[in-house]
Amino acid sequence: MKRLLSTLVVDVVIQARNHLYTIGLAMAVVWGLAARFAFDGDGLLQWVPPLLLMHIGSTTYFFVAALVIFERDQHTLAAQSVTPLRFGEYLTSKLLTLGLFGALESVLLLGLAGALDRVSWIALFGAITVLGIFYGVLAFIQALPSRSVTEFLIPNAMVMGVLLVLPMLPYFGVGAGPLWFLFPTYGAFLLIVAATAGVSQVELIAAVGMSVLWLVFGLRWAVREYRKLWSRPESTLPSSVPSPEPSP
Repeated sequence: MKRLLSTLVVDVVIQARNHLYTIGLAMAVVWGLAARFAFDGDGLLQWVPPLLLMHIGSTTYFFVAALVIFERDQHTLAAQSVTPLRFGEYLTSKLLTLGLFGALESVLLLGLAGALDRVSWIALFGAITVLGIFYGVLAFIQALPSRSVTEFLIPNAMVMGVLLVLPMLPYFGVGAGPLWFLFPTYGAFLLIVAATAGVSQVELIAAVGMSVLWLVFGLRWAVREYRKLWSRPESTLPSSVPSPEPSP
Protein backbone atom coordinates (compact mmCIF):
# COMPACT_ATOMS: atom_id res chain seq x y z
CA MET A 1 0.00 0.00 0.00
CA LYS A 2 2.86 2.39 0.79
CA ARG A 3 4.40 1.72 -2.63
CA LEU A 4 1.09 2.48 -4.33
CA LEU A 5 0.52 5.68 -2.35
CA SER A 6 4.03 6.90 -3.11
CA THR A 7 3.53 6.13 -6.79
CA LEU A 8 0.22 7.98 -6.80
CA VAL A 9 1.90 11.10 -5.44
CA VAL A 10 4.73 10.90 -7.97
CA ASP A 11 2.29 10.39 -10.86
CA VAL A 12 0.18 13.38 -9.82
CA VAL A 13 3.27 15.59 -9.68
CA ILE A 14 4.51 14.38 -13.08
CA GLN A 15 1.11 14.83 -14.69
CA ALA A 16 0.78 18.33 -13.27
CA ARG A 17 4.31 19.33 -14.35
CA ASN A 18 3.57 18.14 -17.88
CA HIS A 19 0.41 20.30 -17.93
CA LEU A 20 -1.89 17.33 -18.53
CA TYR A 21 -4.42 18.67 -16.04
CA THR A 22 -4.41 22.09 -17.67
CA ILE A 23 -4.94 20.58 -21.12
CA GLY A 24 -7.73 18.29 -19.92
CA LEU A 25 -9.61 21.02 -18.07
CA ALA A 26 -9.29 23.38 -21.04
CA MET A 27 -10.76 20.73 -23.33
CA ALA A 28 -13.62 20.12 -20.88
CA VAL A 29 -14.38 23.85 -20.84
CA VAL A 30 -14.42 24.00 -24.64
CA TRP A 31 -16.68 20.93 -24.97
CA GLY A 32 -18.99 22.11 -22.18
CA LEU A 33 -19.48 25.63 -23.51
CA ALA A 34 -19.92 24.34 -27.06
CA ALA A 35 -22.66 21.97 -25.89
CA ARG A 36 -24.35 24.71 -23.86
CA PHE A 37 -24.68 27.06 -26.81
CA ALA A 38 -25.34 24.40 -29.46
CA PHE A 39 -28.00 22.27 -27.72
CA ASP A 40 -30.79 22.60 -25.22
CA GLY A 41 -33.42 20.39 -23.61
CA ASP A 42 -33.64 16.89 -25.03
CA GLY A 43 -31.08 17.77 -27.70
CA LEU A 44 -28.48 18.35 -24.99
CA LEU A 45 -29.14 15.00 -23.32
CA GLN A 46 -28.92 13.28 -26.69
CA TRP A 47 -25.43 14.65 -27.31
CA VAL A 48 -24.02 14.20 -23.80
CA PRO A 49 -23.05 10.50 -24.34
CA PRO A 50 -21.08 11.15 -27.58
CA LEU A 51 -19.38 14.18 -26.02
CA LEU A 52 -18.31 12.29 -22.91
CA LEU A 53 -17.15 9.27 -24.92
CA MET A 54 -14.94 11.43 -27.13
CA HIS A 55 -13.65 13.60 -24.30
CA ILE A 56 -12.80 10.87 -21.78
CA GLY A 57 -11.46 8.60 -24.46
CA SER A 58 -9.19 11.16 -26.06
CA THR A 59 -7.75 12.67 -22.86
CA THR A 60 -7.20 9.45 -20.91
CA TYR A 61 -5.90 7.58 -23.95
CA PHE A 62 -3.38 10.18 -25.08
CA PHE A 63 -2.31 11.13 -21.56
CA VAL A 64 -1.43 7.54 -20.61
CA ALA A 65 0.33 7.02 -23.93
CA ALA A 66 2.37 10.20 -23.54
CA LEU A 67 3.45 9.23 -20.02
CA VAL A 68 4.45 5.70 -21.04
CA ILE A 69 6.48 6.92 -24.04
CA PHE A 70 8.17 9.56 -21.86
CA GLU A 71 9.02 7.05 -19.13
CA ARG A 72 10.38 4.55 -21.59
CA ASP A 73 12.49 7.22 -23.29
CA GLN A 74 13.90 8.30 -19.91
CA HIS A 75 14.47 4.64 -18.87
CA THR A 76 12.30 5.10 -15.77
CA LEU A 77 9.92 2.38 -16.94
CA ALA A 78 12.78 -0.09 -17.22
CA ALA A 79 14.20 0.99 -13.87
CA GLN A 80 10.91 0.55 -12.01
CA SER A 81 10.61 -3.00 -13.31
CA VAL A 82 13.49 -4.09 -11.05
CA THR A 83 12.32 -2.17 -7.97
CA PRO A 84 9.88 -3.52 -5.34
CA LEU A 85 7.09 -1.69 -7.20
CA ARG A 86 4.92 -4.26 -8.92
CA PHE A 87 3.56 -3.78 -12.41
CA GLY A 88 -0.01 -3.90 -11.09
CA GLU A 89 0.74 -1.02 -8.73
CA TYR A 90 2.41 0.97 -11.50
CA LEU A 91 -0.54 0.59 -13.86
CA THR A 92 -3.13 1.08 -11.09
CA SER A 93 -1.55 4.41 -10.20
CA LYS A 94 -1.77 5.63 -13.81
CA LEU A 95 -5.37 4.50 -14.20
CA LEU A 96 -6.50 5.78 -10.81
CA THR A 97 -4.99 9.26 -11.07
CA LEU A 98 -6.16 9.86 -14.62
CA GLY A 99 -9.48 8.12 -13.97
CA LEU A 100 -10.27 10.47 -11.07
CA PHE A 101 -9.20 13.39 -13.19
CA GLY A 102 -11.51 12.13 -15.95
CA ALA A 103 -14.39 12.19 -13.49
CA LEU A 104 -13.53 15.78 -12.54
CA GLU A 105 -13.36 16.74 -16.22
CA SER A 106 -16.75 15.16 -16.85
CA VAL A 107 -18.39 17.02 -13.96
CA LEU A 108 -16.94 20.29 -15.26
CA LEU A 109 -18.10 19.55 -18.82
CA LEU A 110 -21.62 18.65 -17.69
CA GLY A 111 -21.80 21.67 -15.39
CA LEU A 112 -20.86 24.09 -18.14
CA ALA A 113 -23.27 22.36 -20.53
CA GLY A 114 -26.10 22.71 -17.99
CA ALA A 115 -26.73 18.98 -17.62
CA LEU A 116 -25.56 18.26 -14.07
CA ASP A 117 -29.09 17.90 -12.69
CA ARG A 118 -30.21 15.62 -15.53
CA VAL A 119 -27.90 12.62 -15.15
CA SER A 120 -27.83 9.47 -13.03
CA TRP A 121 -24.60 9.79 -11.07
CA ILE A 122 -24.13 6.09 -10.29
CA ALA A 123 -24.37 5.09 -13.94
CA LEU A 124 -22.28 8.08 -15.02
CA PHE A 125 -19.33 7.37 -12.74
CA GLY A 126 -19.57 3.67 -13.56
CA ALA A 127 -19.25 4.57 -17.24
CA ILE A 128 -16.38 6.97 -16.57
CA THR A 129 -14.54 4.29 -14.58
CA VAL A 130 -14.95 1.67 -17.31
CA LEU A 131 -13.94 4.04 -20.10
CA GLY A 132 -10.97 5.40 -18.16
CA ILE A 133 -9.59 1.93 -17.43
CA PHE A 134 -10.23 0.64 -20.93
CA TYR A 135 -8.63 3.54 -22.77
CA GLY A 136 -5.76 3.70 -20.28
CA VAL A 137 -4.96 0.01 -20.72
CA LEU A 138 -5.26 0.28 -24.50
CA ALA A 139 -2.91 3.27 -24.54
CA PHE A 140 -0.38 1.39 -22.40
CA ILE A 141 -0.47 -1.65 -24.70
CA GLN A 142 -0.02 0.44 -27.84
CA ALA A 143 2.52 2.89 -26.43
CA LEU A 144 4.77 0.35 -24.70
CA PRO A 145 6.61 -0.82 -27.85
CA SER A 146 6.64 2.67 -29.41
CA ARG A 147 9.92 4.57 -29.39
CA SER A 148 8.46 7.96 -30.29
CA VAL A 149 5.17 9.84 -30.40
CA THR A 150 5.16 9.65 -34.19
CA GLU A 151 5.60 5.89 -34.15
CA PHE A 152 2.75 5.63 -31.66
CA LEU A 153 0.31 7.81 -33.59
CA ILE A 154 0.62 5.79 -36.80
CA PRO A 155 -1.52 3.66 -36.98
CA ASN A 156 -2.74 3.70 -33.37
CA ALA A 157 -4.62 6.97 -33.79
CA MET A 158 -6.76 5.27 -36.44
CA VAL A 159 -7.59 2.43 -34.04
CA MET A 160 -8.57 4.99 -31.42
CA GLY A 161 -10.79 6.81 -33.90
CA VAL A 162 -12.63 3.59 -34.73
CA LEU A 163 -13.19 2.84 -31.03
CA LEU A 164 -14.58 6.33 -30.50
CA VAL A 165 -16.84 6.61 -33.53
CA LEU A 166 -18.31 3.15 -34.15
CA PRO A 167 -20.26 2.81 -30.83
CA MET A 168 -22.21 5.93 -31.80
CA LEU A 169 -23.63 4.40 -34.99
CA PRO A 170 -26.36 2.26 -33.37
CA TYR A 171 -27.06 5.12 -30.96
CA PHE A 172 -28.05 7.26 -33.95
CA GLY A 173 -29.97 4.41 -35.55
CA VAL A 174 -27.33 3.04 -37.94
CA GLY A 175 -27.15 -0.76 -37.89
CA ALA A 176 -28.54 -1.28 -34.39
CA GLY A 177 -28.47 -4.85 -33.05
CA PRO A 178 -27.25 -7.09 -30.20
CA LEU A 179 -23.95 -7.88 -31.94
CA TRP A 180 -22.74 -4.41 -30.99
CA PHE A 181 -22.26 -5.66 -27.43
CA LEU A 182 -19.22 -7.55 -28.73
CA PHE A 183 -17.57 -4.26 -29.66
CA PRO A 184 -15.04 -3.21 -26.96
CA THR A 185 -16.39 0.27 -26.16
CA TYR A 186 -20.09 -0.22 -26.84
CA GLY A 187 -20.92 -1.43 -23.34
CA ALA A 188 -19.20 1.54 -21.70
CA PHE A 189 -20.88 3.92 -24.12
CA LEU A 190 -24.26 2.38 -23.26
CA LEU A 191 -23.53 3.06 -19.58
CA ILE A 192 -23.24 6.76 -20.43
CA VAL A 193 -26.56 6.52 -22.28
CA ALA A 194 -28.04 4.88 -19.17
CA ALA A 195 -26.89 7.87 -17.13
CA THR A 196 -28.72 10.30 -19.39
CA ALA A 197 -31.56 8.97 -21.55
CA GLY A 198 -31.80 5.60 -19.81
CA VAL A 199 -31.73 2.03 -21.19
CA SER A 200 -33.62 -1.18 -20.52
CA GLN A 201 -32.55 -3.45 -17.67
CA VAL A 202 -31.48 -6.15 -20.11
CA GLU A 203 -29.27 -3.69 -22.00
CA LEU A 204 -27.79 -2.41 -18.75
CA ILE A 205 -26.89 -5.91 -17.53
CA ALA A 206 -25.36 -6.78 -20.92
CA ALA A 207 -23.39 -3.52 -20.97
CA VAL A 208 -21.94 -4.12 -17.50
CA GLY A 209 -21.12 -7.77 -18.23
CA MET A 210 -19.38 -7.12 -21.56
CA SER A 211 -17.50 -4.14 -20.13
CA VAL A 212 -16.09 -6.29 -17.32
CA LEU A 213 -15.07 -9.01 -19.79
CA TRP A 214 -13.25 -6.52 -22.03
CA LEU A 215 -11.49 -4.95 -19.04
CA VAL A 216 -10.25 -8.33 -17.81
CA PHE A 217 -9.04 -9.17 -21.31
CA GLY A 218 -7.29 -5.80 -21.64
CA LEU A 219 -5.54 -6.04 -18.27
CA ARG A 220 -4.25 -9.55 -19.00
CA TRP A 221 -3.04 -8.36 -22.40
CA ALA A 222 -1.22 -5.42 -20.79
CA VAL A 223 0.64 -7.77 -18.40
CA ARG A 224 1.61 -10.02 -21.30
CA GLU A 225 2.90 -7.12 -23.41
CA TYR A 226 4.91 -5.80 -20.48
CA ARG A 227 6.61 -9.15 -19.96
CA LYS A 228 7.14 -9.61 -23.68
CA LEU A 229 8.85 -6.22 -24.09
CA TRP A 230 11.56 -6.85 -21.51
CA SER A 231 12.19 -10.35 -22.82
CA ARG A 232 13.24 -9.00 -26.24
CA PRO A 233 16.96 -8.72 -26.96
CA GLU A 234 16.49 -5.26 -28.47
CA SER A 235 14.94 -3.83 -25.30
CA THR A 236 17.35 -1.15 -24.21
CA LEU A 237 18.03 -0.64 -20.52
CA PRO A 238 20.46 1.62 -18.73
CA SER A 239 23.79 -0.13 -18.21
CA SER A 240 23.27 -0.16 -14.45
CA VAL A 241 19.88 -1.86 -14.70
CA PRO A 242 19.83 -5.66 -15.09
CA SER A 243 17.27 -7.35 -17.30
CA PRO A 244 14.13 -7.53 -15.14
CA GLU A 245 11.91 -10.44 -14.32
CA PRO A 246 8.59 -8.53 -14.18
CA SER A 247 5.91 -9.53 -11.74
CA PRO A 248 2.20 -9.01 -12.39
